Amino acid sequence: MQLNELLQEFVNLSYEDILAIARERLGELLPVFNQAAKDGDGAKFALLLMGTSLAVDGKLTEKEYTFVNDLLGNKFTYDETKQMVELHYNADFLELADQVVDSCSGALKASLLTFCTCFLAVDETISRDEVAFIKKLLA
Repeated sequence: MQLNELLQEFVNLSYEDILAIARERLGELLPVFNQAAKDGDGAKFALLLMGTSLAVDGKLTEKEYTFVNDLLGNKFTYDETKQMVELHYNADFLELADQVVDSCSGALKASLLTFCTCFLAVDETISRDEVAFIKKLLA
């Protein structure tokens, strides 16, 4: 299966299915992130991947904003969420996200890529920048 076809399959999923997949992956990833973090708080790795995935196309849609709150069980304001996304909208965070993914084993890397893809697909579109982001993470 080609990458574009796989990404389109995610876009075609219902919001509830994408949210369920993201929750499942976050549940798998957070213990690993907690173990890797010097302070035991791996949430910063999850935020890095979420923020970078959301930022890569340069915009934050209402669906993406709602998705973050639904996934995390929080009530961030749109402006708070947008600030988090804007913080991650630069080459340094893109490179850091790539390094995190590259440092992982095959199964963990697949979970990370799936987690990121959920954020890319939730607004029902995949841009060229988002495809390039996934290709960078895969490389």
